[in-house]
Amino acid sequence: MLPIGGVTFIISIIVILIHSLVVGASKLLRWPLGSKWSQLLLQKEQMLAMITICLVIAVIAGISSQVISIGLTQDNNNLAIARNLMFTCSPPTLKDGETAVILRLDDVQAFGWTEISIMMIKDASKAGFPVTAGVIPEKIDQDVRTAEFLLDYGCTIELALHGYDHAPNADNPDLGEFALIGFEEAQIRLIKGRKILQKYSDEPIDIFIPPHNQLSGEAIEALAETNFTIISSAGADFLDYDTATYDFIENTIVPAKAVIADCEEGFSRGDLLCVITLHPQDFAKDINSVDPVLYAEYLKILEWLVKKEIPVITLREALARQSELDPNF
Repeated sequence: MLPIGGVTFIISIIVILIHSLVVGASKLLRWPLGSKWSQLLLQKEQMLAMITICLVIAVIAGISSQVISIGLTQDNNNLAIARNLMFTCSPPTLKDGETAVILRLDDVQAFGWTEISIMMIKDASKAGFPVTAGVIPEKIDQDVRTAEFLLDYGCTIELALHGYDHAPNADNPDLGEFALIGFEEAQIRLIKGRKILQKYSDEPIDIFIPPHNQLSGEAIEALAETNFTIISSAGADFLDYDTATYDFIENTIVPAKAVIADCEEGFSRGDLLCVITLHPQDFAKDINSVDPVLYAEYLKILEWLVKKEIPVITLREALARQSELDPNF
C-alpha cells in the first residue's frame, strides 16, 4: 500500500507538471490561453492544492497523535513530565472526628476483568472518590488497555502491590502467593513488582496487599527490608479491611446493604475508618463482562457515600492521619 506521504508527493508533482506543460506549450507554440481554459486550469490547480493540503494535515495529525500517545504512556520523557505538571491531585479534607472510608479494589490485573476494574474506578472517580488499587504487576505492561488507564487516572488511583503473580501455593490452592514464601524469594518478588508499578505512579510503591490476605513471617521481614511501610490485610490492625463485597467462605456476593451496615456499626462503636475490600470479579458475569444486577450493589455503596457525604481517602492518607482516625492510637 502506498503511504499517504507518497500520495501527497505524487499529487504535488502532477500539479507542477500540469502547470508547467500547459504554460510551456502555450509559450512555445504561442497559443493564447483562453479564459475558459485558464479558469478550468485554475480550478483544477485549486482542487489539487486543497487535496494536497488536506493530506498533509492528515499526515501531520496522525504522526502527532502517535507521538503524543507514545509519550503519555512512557514515564521517562518530556511529555510525561508535562502530563504530571498539568494534572495535580487534591487530597480530601477531613474534619475533626469525621468518619472516612477506603475503597480497596484488589485483583486489578492484566487481561482479567479489565473492563469491570476500569468501570469501578471511573464510577468512583465520577463520585469524587479515589480508589486504592491492589495491582498484580505481572504482564501489566503487556496489557495496553490497563496500562494506559493506570496512567490516565493516576490522580484517582493509589497503587498498591498485590503480590507479584498472585499464583496460589502449588501444594495448597487455598494458600496465597506469600503465605509460605521464604525471605529471599519474597524480596525478589517485591522488588520486581515495585519496579513495574513504579512506572505508573509518582508516589513511592510502598503499599502491600497480601494475596489471599496471607503473609508468612519471612514475607513480613522482607516487606520491612524492602521499605514497604503500609500493609492492608485481614485482621484487627488499623489498615486491615473491615468489610468486603464477597464472602469467600460462603462463595457468595455480600449485598451493599450488609457492607454499609458493617461500616455504620463500626462508626457507632467509635471507629472513624472503614476499609471496604472489593474485587472486579465480585460483579462479573464472566471474565469479559459485567453483571448489571451485581454491579448495582457496588453503585449502591457509592450512592451511600455520596448521600451521607462520607469522605473517601487512601491507605497512605489514612496512615498519615492515624492520630485523627484511630481511637486506639
